[in-house]
Amino acid sequence: MISRNLAQRIAVASVAIPAILFLVFRGGDLFLYFVLLLTAIGMYEYLHGGVYRILSLPFMVTFFGAIGSVWLTATGFDAYGRMALVVAFLLLGMILAVGKEPNEKLFSRLTYLVWGLAYIGLLYPFVFLIRGKSAWMAPAPGQWWLFFLLGSLWLGDTAAMFFGSNFGKHKLAPSVSPHKTIEGFVGGFVCVFLVAVLFKLVWLKDVAVIHFVALSVLIGLFGQLGDLVESLWKRSLGIKDSSSIIPGHGGVLDRFDSLLFASPVVYYYLKYVIHAGWL
Repeated sequence: MISRNLAQRIAVASVAIPAILFLVFRGGDLFLYFVLLLTAIGMYEYLHGGVYRILSLPFMVTFFGAIGSVWLTATGFDAYGRMALVVAFLLLGMILAVGKEPNEKLFSRLTYLVWGLAYIGLLYPFVFLIRGKSAWMAPAPGQWWLFFLLGSLWLGDTAAMFFGSNFGKHKLAPSVSPHKTIEGFVGGFVCVFLVAVLFKLVWLKDVAVIHFVALSVLIGLFGQLGDLVESLWKRSLGIKDSSSIIPGHGGVLDRFDSLLFASPVVYYYLKYVIHAGWL
């Protein structure tokens, strides 16, 4: 008998996955707005987890600094995107430097905010940049690479969960994520390679096999790393999920943690190794 939580997960996934794939296929401004929405929700989850009030100055500076960085970088204004992060960093330093709490607590708060600013504001633009700016049926090889990345992460995560639950005996990182196992890690890796085989045979036939091998290794490693880093963040706060906004799945950071770490690696590989023309 299917549990209520599993039924929720299946129901939400059956709607959300086709919607996300459509947005990737659609591209353009609509996809950019979706990425900005993920940024805003993810930043809210991160700041709310750190018990920052919505109207407080640290919250506002970090929240809008991250969104501004993603928007500017994704629309081609890379230098201004970096400037948004620098300005937010300086403002946070000034705000907290005049605080009335003990110095060690103020510095800890500054570190928390700056990490969130970089974690979300610096990494989310790569999700859009891999796809490219072309919209709606225009030639867009980037969409197939983003499909490949998403498929690898989603199916790899599902495989890791299946193999970990059924065959897992050796803990991968017990202090950070007690339920993750080496067997699950290997199972996820195998699934990523199978996704690569599918894309090589069907959608990206002209790409050399060596690139799929390299990207599969990078996605498998950095996807798992992103998952562990997000688990480390939650464990440090004593929370199970980043939020409950996605029924049965937790929050945006829970669902897209792997994507945040894997997307920059894929982007730079496509740009500097494959020399993708649309980047």
